Amino acid sequence: MFTDQIGSTANSERRTPKEKRQVSEEQSALTAEAAGRCRGVIVADTGDGHMLTFNACSDAVLCGYLIQQSVRERNAALTHPNLKFDLHIGIEFGHFVPLPDGNSRSDASNRAARICSLCPAGEIYFTEKVARELHPQEVGIVKVDDFTLKGVSEAVSVYRLLTWSGEIPHASNPFVWRGPITDANAFFDRDREQRQLKDCLLQHQNCQIVGERRMGKTSLLLQIARTAPTWRAGTLVAVMDMQNPICFTLSGFLRHAARQFDWSSVPTTLTEFAEQVETLCKQNIHLIMCIDEFEEFTLRRDEFTRDFFLTLRACNGMGMSVITTSRQPLSTLTDPHDPTSPFYNIFHLFPLSVFTPEDSADFLILFRPGISAFMPQEQDRIQEFTHNHPMALQIACYHVIEANRNGASLSSAIQQATVEIRALLPNWDGQLS
Repeated sequence: MFTDQIGSTANSERRTPKEKRQVSEEQSALTAEAAGRCRGVIVADTGDGHMLTFNACSDAVLCGYLIQQSVRERNAALTHPNLKFDLHIGIEFGHFVPLPDGNSRSDASNRAARICSLCPAGEIYFTEKVARELHPQEVGIVKVDDFTLKGVSEAVSVYRLLTWSGEIPHASNPFVWRGPITDANAFFDRDREQRQLKDCLLQHQNCQIVGERRMGKTSLLLQIARTAPTWRAGTLVAVMDMQNPICFTLSGFLRHAARQFDWSSVPTTLTEFAEQVETLCKQNIHLIMCIDEFEEFTLRRDEFTRDFFLTLRACNGMGMSVITTSRQPLSTLTDPHDPTSPFYNIFHLFPLSVFTPEDSADFLILFRPGISAFMPQEQDRIQEFTHNHPMALQIACYHVIEANRNGASLSSAIQQATVEIRALLPNWDGQLS
């Protein structure tokens, strides 16, 4: 199957770089989501489309149907014309042979590409060979015409999908996250915080992310860890989860840091660790250590002594950056009786709070492939319930989608959300509807 964006060159000229990025990312996302539901494999990204393979013609046609459905829903939800796009899709039945260099050898793929070019916007075209493989109780189809395709000696009969009546595999509920968000595509917003953290870290500064439980501190930390290597060549990142038993001891902490930084030798003492940091920093390697759940250090003061924090401070002077997450500022978590220059006074403080109402509204209207947009009444009720709290938004959206799928009411969804969030945040002050 080939998908291709119609008028991509002209549309691209009108779009800003940010708009181009958004269109490309969302087109790839909706294609991948549909392919995953239909056991398809994306074998090539053509820049403004994709090439996919399937084990059955019905899977390919269903995937095309789901892709076009997502495109229509996405376009209907957008107000900015530059962000809208249309696809045409062509499908052929035949063997596909992948080559070691990433290319392929397949007459079927060539014919699918030609058929795609014949197809109008929003439609799905396929050959008679594909049509013969489809069950009449699953699809409604009509013959378009016979076409002479370049490189094909005989005319090819081309058909168009009218309706799909077969079973449609359900889309996964995208609001399943209860712990840290580890999928970059599922991470939302915090643009201001990301920008400020980037500015500080690029200047080899230290940062502390401070906020209440379930506010998204770890998710933001992991997002920074994912993106930091793209900011500048020669950046190495270590993610240290202090709730991981590996990090309960100093020796385990040093071993884990070495593995995360991909060091060939493992330091066994703070001196060896500092020497390794100094060597790499002199080679213009920027080390960023991300420490999650900093409170855990306070439970192991015999293991992580004053010397440990002095070493981290010294490593920052060499060029390594440290970024932490905690519920309280570091000033309250480190030894207040230490007569030396305190560890925490070299950290920028980044308080993390709830979303703004505008961000919450954007979260609710964000396009998610395979998931119907929330109705205005649902958006209003979710915002009223969540008070713009990130975890509450995840929970409420999850239960609203499940209620819609099960034929339950919006009120029952909010009741279920209230029960769940009170189990996670006992002091939650949301009200039952």
